[in-house]
Amino acid sequence: MLPEIAEGLVLGANLQTLWCGPRMWNRSAGWQPCATAKDCPSFHLALARGLKVASVQCRYAAPPSPASPHCPAWALAPSHVSHLWLPPPCLTCRLGAPEWPPGQSLDGVLWNVAWPWKDGGQSATCRPSCQGGVCINLTHMDRILKLNPEDFSVVVEPGVTRKALNTYLRDSGLWFPVDPGADASLCGMVATGASGTNAVRYGTMRDNVLNLEVVLPGGRLLHTAGLGRHFRKSAAGYNLTGLFVGSEGTLGLITAATLRLHPVPEATVAATCAFPSVQAAVDTTVHILQAAVPVARIEEIAGHNGASLFSWAKEAEERRRLWAARHSAWYAALALRPGCKGYSTDVCVPISRLPEILVQTKEDLKASGLTGTIVGHVGDGNFHCILLVDPEDTEEVRRVMAFGEQLGRRALALHGTCTGEHGIGLGKQQLLQEEVGAVGMETMRQLKAMLDPQGLMNPGKVL
Repeated sequence: MLPEIAEGLVLGANLQTLWCGPRMWNRSAGWQPCATAKDCPSFHLALARGLKVASVQCRYAAPPSPASPHCPAWALAPSHVSHLWLPPPCLTCRLGAPEWPPGQSLDGVLWNVAWPWKDGGQSATCRPSCQGGVCINLTHMDRILKLNPEDFSVVVEPGVTRKALNTYLRDSGLWFPVDPGADASLCGMVATGASGTNAVRYGTMRDNVLNLEVVLPGGRLLHTAGLGRHFRKSAAGYNLTGLFVGSEGTLGLITAATLRLHPVPEATVAATCAFPSVQAAVDTTVHILQAAVPVARIEEIAGHNGASLFSWAKEAEERRRLWAARHSAWYAALALRPGCKGYSTDVCVPISRLPEILVQTKEDLKASGLTGTIVGHVGDGNFHCILLVDPEDTEEVRRVMAFGEQLGRRALALHGTCTGEHGIGLGKQQLLQEEVGAVGMETMRQLKAMLDPQGLMNPGKVL
């Protein structure tokens, strides 16, 4: 017998009692509990697969926030995800089910779903999850399916996190280097096109994904590079793998990823130093990248550009201590204004234009009257602004949004992109149009319409 799971539907087994949270959304009354099994979407999801459900009972008496997902569903295998696409026979409805990838979501990229249905003769419309929908939680799909050490690859399910994988690889001499800072799920990192502090040497997720297993809208199972394949390069057909990397849950549900692994370096050294100006720091970075110098010569180049207070860290614990400051930048920023919320946005420009946009951004931040910090990846031209905002202050929220738009347009004017890591989500759709142009947007919309003609996957996001 399957255990009861709060606010979730576990597919693939019979249920004695199907527990659910408040389900029905009404414009006048807000969230309402399911009055009967006939009204409960979770009940019909179970019936669609021939599962036996003795009863339905709502878990909560009080409705949750309207920001909560409408109908959470737990998935334990790709077949469970595919089952969701079979239409419930008792309802005239459409069901969509974007995934919840743990810990990797910014700029309104949160996975969500729309489930319109006919109720009392009134046909509902497709809405983002902030107003109701279905969210599939894939965290229980957390197996490392296959390690190919000779081929430097591994196959993981979506619930496997970055740290969990590297712990598993500890004795293999291999590691997965893409590090967005948080211990995010690897398939979530795929879907958001994640990057991080190691991108200069090892690339982003786009450079480290070899194959994907994706459940398409309608329930078909796609292997983007072919079933079981994990080659390093191919000239066969379109790059379907690349299409889904960074798609933010709008094209399908990623249920497995084949990732590229790298040898653990025999020796690693970290260092910090101070520069008299941003230009000097960027010049040092460019010289290092151009010369492909080993660690032993970095101090010489940095010194030539006016660096001082050089500090080396050779042991693992010392290196962790140096990097802790960078990884704690978010929390340090929050401490600047206790009680306020953090808002983070990012852009990326050609490295040569980085000093120019950083100076402009510092001036814009000062002129806006906002409290915030700037943290960057100098090696690839990407930087983040962390702003502190009182969400109850509508004027301050407006200034934060205006600052983000201005920053994005400054990056575009310097031949950069409106986001290097965070994605488009809800917050940068206009900037995306300005970046790729009308033909680019139309091409993306055509791809979306072909793969998801009913607009079920993460509706309202990206496009």
